[in-house]
Amino acid sequence: MSETIKTENQNPEHECPFDPNNYKGEQIVAPEGSFYWALIQLKLGKKVRRSDWADKEQLNFVPRRTDTEGKFDYLSHIDKSNKHGNWAPWQPIQEDLMACDWVLIQEAITPEERENLVFDLKSDMSISSWGAQRTWGYIGEKGGPHYDPSLLGSLNMIRNNTDIKTVTAFVVSDVADIYQKFQYIRFNFFSEKMNDLQYASEIKEKNLQVTVDNVTYNLGKPTTARFENGLGWGTAYSNEQNSAVDELIKVLQQTGKTKRFYCVWK
Repeated sequence: MSETIKTENQNPEHECPFDPNNYKGEQIVAPEGSFYWALIQLKLGKKVRRSDWADKEQLNFVPRRTDTEGKFDYLSHIDKSNKHGNWAPWQPIQEDLMACDWVLIQEAITPEERENLVFDLKSDMSISSWGAQRTWGYIGEKGGPHYDPSLLGSLNMIRNNTDIKTVTAFVVSDVADIYQKFQYIRFNFFSEKMNDLQYASEIKEKNLQVTVDNVTYNLGKPTTARFENGLGWGTAYSNEQNSAVDELIKVLQQTGKTKRFYCVWK
C-alpha cells in the first residue's frame, strides 16, 4: 500500500519534476515554469503569473530605493496585482514555491509604446583632463556634448519607432564650478529632421519618460533643445526642480552594468 502511495505522489499536480543529476554542475539552471525561474524573470524586469490566476493577477519586482529626501529606505520586494488591477506587497505560500506552472506575461504593445525608443546602455565614467569633472553614461564616436568628445560606455539599440537615427550621448557630469548650481542629463542624437526650427519646438514641448529596472523617471520637458551642427540635436534635463532627474543620475552612475532604457515622449 505504501509503495502505491509513493508512486502516485511522485509528481503532484503543478509541481516541477526533480532529478538530482541535473544539479551537480557548477552552473545550475532553474527549470522553466518553476518558482526559481519566475524569480529570475522578475529580477530581469519582466512580469509573471501562475497559469490558473485571473487575467489581471500578476507579480512585479520592485527594486530597493530611498525617497527623494533620503529619510526612508524602501527594501526590494514583490508586488502582486489582484483581479481588479490593484497592487500590494506579496509573499508566496508553499504551493507557489513548489509550483511549475509559472508563465511570463506577454503584454501587448500599446500605440503609445510604439512611439518609443529602447536601448541597452552600459555606463562608464571619465575624468576631465583638468581632473575637476567626472562624466557618467554613454558618449558615441560620432558626437556627444562638445566639452567632452571622448568615447564612453556602450549603447545597443533594441527598438526604435521614432525619427531618431542615432543616439550619440546619454550622460551626466559633476557640477563643474561654483557658477553651475544644477546637474543636467544630456541626451544627444541625430534625427531624420536636422536643423529644423519646427522640430526644435516639438522637442521642447514633449515630456520624456525613461523606464529602467521597472522604475519610471519622468524627466519632464528639456531645459534646452537645440541643433549643434555636427553633434546633431542636444537636449538637457535639469535637476533644478525635478527629483526624477536626480534618481536617474544615480542609475547612470552605476558603471559597468548594462541596463535597458525605455524612452517615451508624451
